Amino acid sequence: MTRHLQRIDNRVSVETPEGVEYDLELAGISPRAGAWVVDFMIKTGVLWVGLLFVIPFGERLGMAIVLLVLFFTMWIYHPIFEIWKNGQTPGKMLFNVRVVNRDGTPVGWYGTIVRNLVRVVDLLPFGYVTGVMSMIISGRFQRLGDLAGDTLVVYHRGAYATRDLARLPEAEPVQIPVVLQPHEQEAIVDFAERAPMLGKARSAELASILTPISDASTGKSATRYLFGLAQRIVRWG
Repeated sequence: MTRHLQRIDNRVSVETPEGVEYDLELAGISPRAGAWVVDFMIKTGVLWVGLLFVIPFGERLGMAIVLLVLFFTMWIYHPIFEIWKNGQTPGKMLFNVRVVNRDGTPVGWYGTIVRNLVRVVDLLPFGYVTGVMSMIISGRFQRLGDLAGDTLVVYHRGAYATRDLARLPEAEPVQIPVVLQPHEQEAIVDFAERAPMLGKARSAELASILTPISDASTGKSATRYLFGLAQRIVRWG
């Protein structure tokens, strides 16, 4: 399991069991509010489409359609997207943020369901006042739903456009051999950035742990392979 180290400004530092650290950049109130507005507009549009079905299908069937649409927009919309799209609803995609577990791993069903069930409490007494107060007090911009679900909302680096290639050791980009989760990609990139400060021996020790992935027989070649992976991730995501 990964574990938290510390928070610096709006970043949370996480360390993997292999001793590789990577940072999560916390999303503040503004991008989360913007994402909420976009999702609200989408859900409202879906609701209006559902209401249009009431007229041609009569009172009983029309009411059933409205209730189904309401149920979807209130309870299904966020969990489905957050699981299907790696922690991102359409609004979160637009504002480049996503939901993750507190240790940086991809959010699962438990986390997304709990955080969205508690959304009703965050709305009290009106307009997300409780949720905003919780984000300010928590220190990690967590509303009550995030605290209950043990989740964070962080910036999604996507193709790593904000990462500086100059900070990476020179290496030929290599093809990624397996599907890597976002937090695994970040761990590799952060390892490559910090390797010069770790020293050759420690870098080789850490890199050799991933020899089953890199198919490298020595610590040195494993290190170079991870540098190549980092170059590939930063260049093309």
